[in-house]
Order: sequence, then C-alpha cells, then structure tokens
Amino acid sequence: MSGIQPRAPHKVRAEIAGRGISMTMAPGEIIFAQGDGADGIYYIAQGSIRLSAVSDGGKEVMLAILGEGSLFGHESLLDQAQRSLTASALTHCHIVRLDGAVVLSMLESDPAFAEFLTSDLVRWNAKAEEELSNVLANSSEKRLARLLLQLANIGSESTSEVTIPYITHERLAEMIGTTRSRISCFMSKFRRAGHIDYNGNILVRPSLSEILRKD
Repeated sequence: MSGIQPRAPHKVRAEIAGRGISMTMAPGEIIFAQGDGADGIYYIAQGSIRLSAVSDGGKEVMLAILGEGSLFGHESLLDQAQRSLTASALTHCHIVRLDGAVVLSMLESDPAFAEFLTSDLVRWNAKAEEELSNVLANSSEKRLARLLLQLANIGSESTSEVTIPYITHERLAEMIGTTRSRISCFMSKFRRAGHIDYNGNILVRPSLSEILRKD
C-alpha cells in the first residue's frame, strides 16, 4: 500500500548524485508534464512525488505516489519521445536528474545500478496496475482512505499513527478524481470515526484501513 520504495544501495546513490543534476522542488511544483520531451530519468533523494495522467476525456487519474529511493521518468529508456505522465512534488523534494546518455553509460558500467533500475521498473509496473485497479473498482471514499494511508506510509502491518502535512480538500479531490464537497464529507466521516484528526496537519491512524475492507 505504501508509496515509499526501498532505498538504492549506498554505492548507487553516490553514483547517481555524482553524475546527475540536483534539483529542489516545492510542494505542487511540476517536475515534468504529460507530453513534454522524455530526455532523462529522475531519482528521489528526499521527499515524495505524484505521478498522474489525463485521459482523452480530460479526467486526471493518479497512478502512483513515489517516495525516497525511487526512480521515475522511465520513458526515455523505452524509446518514447514524450512523457506519458505528469510528475509533481507532493512535499518539498530533493531529486536528481540523470540524462539519458548518462543512464545508458551507467547501465553498461555498473551492474548494481542496472539491478536497481530493473527492480524499480518491476515495482513501478506493479504499482501502476494496482492504482488503475483502485480507480476502476473502488468508490471515492475508499480511494481517499487509500491515498491518506499511502501518504502516511501506513501498511497493513502498521500500528502507529502518522502525521502528514495538511493538503487542501481541493487538492485531495484532484488527486482521486472527485469533488471538494465529497472530500469534505468523507474527511469529516473519517474524523468522527476516529480514523484521522486534523488541525493544521493530518493525523492518520492505522484504523483507516478498515474503510478499504468494507463492501
């Protein structure tokens, strides 16, 4: 359930930092947009980002939340000229951009990086399929509960509550494809049930996962 991925080995992190271009992003800032040229990949050194796409009908669909240690923007490795997704910062982020030619050189010279990139692609494919199933099969209420649990990095075995930075109801509505009024209704319902609390930030409790188990 968590959007936070395992960190790359220390050697791989050091090589990425040494051969890439460091960037600092503010919450909500667009890293790249759907349709932009695909000319490199990115590594999240700190923070979390959101990947989304806009359908032909104009509806935005969130496909993944990725955290520290993840790669994204793989299109340039798949011979795609344009970005198929939009990547935006969810929190203050420190990310590293690797040019496509640099990535190919690292793949040839560093087996550890090649292994990390391959495993990350497998995780990304599984996550994209999971998120698509979530959009197609679940109600707005369940999608909101799942999003909050992801942002808090609360998995099925978690027992501790987690505080996450406050996100406006408008922003939450955009992220799961519903209306602000429905978000306000669900957030109030979650708080009355004791699953969350908010006053500046949002306190998420593991009991929120009960919403996902409801028929």
